[in-house]
Amino acid sequence: MQAIKEQIINLLDPKQLLFAQWQDLVEGLSERDLVLAQQVLADGWPGPGDQTPRLIQKLTAEERLASLLFLLPQAIQRYERQSIPKQILQDSLADFYLRANLYDAHYQGLGLTADDGQWLLRLFDLQIFKLGALQFERIRWQPDPSYYHMPLEVLNHWPTGTPLLAVHIMAGTDLSHAACQASFDQAATFFATYDGPEAYQAYTCFSWLLYPGLLAHLGPESRIYQFSQFFDLLGATSWPDMAKSRLLDQAPSHKQGSRLQVLARDNQSILGAALGYRPFAAKEENYG
Repeated sequence: MQAIKEQIINLLDPKQLLFAQWQDLVEGLSERDLVLAQQVLADGWPGPGDQTPRLIQKLTAEERLASLLFLLPQAIQRYERQSIPKQILQDSLADFYLRANLYDAHYQGLGLTADDGQWLLRLFDLQIFKLGALQFERIRWQPDPSYYHMPLEVLNHWPTGTPLLAVHIMAGTDLSHAACQASFDQAATFFATYDGPEAYQAYTCFSWLLYPGLLAHLGPESRIYQFSQFFDLLGATSWPDMAKSRLLDQAPSHKQGSRLQVLARDNQSILGAALGYRPFAAKEENYG
């Protein structure tokens, strides 16, 4: 048990502000916590439109954090078995650090929200990888109108179960054309290497950043606009919740009063979301 704890601590970034507190948390964990972590992994996370709470969502905030920490050694073992560079895990953990720090800043304590816990579980189960600026998630397409807020005739672009790569954007990501191009190039090589050159049909992205009502107010110099140009538009929705959450409700302090935020407060018609896609073109060369 002590060896597992030491491995967890060695995998964490000691430069993180909460490192000492995470270390103390790990030292206090028990066999029960290890068993709970395995149960959390086995129970998984909800898919689009699935309203059934999973085990990780039912835990306390600190239990969620502890469970994911206990999954770190297992994650690195799977990386090693598949010969995936350890640095990819370290890069991907940036999202874990971000969300754990946000929780501490908001609640003054260690933990993760239920939503962040179920999201991060995918990272520890090797479904999400941060490759350069962007995150890529292995998914099987589920055309759920209640999740995407679009009609089935739009969402049936792919049959249910089609393997795709969902593109996600962390807060503070460099969305310049150069950074995004480098990320897509890295993903093309990575997934061709580890999953095969024909494993995925396309990249897909469901985001407020792709909404045409927003893009109409941005010029080519905008990094959001540059990011949007990597995708063809499949459909759009005026459903504003995602945009309001990211742009207004959860905006970090340094973004308060930004031009984009002022625009959103003055003209909420720019708040919506869109579904974009980009063909997956494998790059068959050695990764790493």
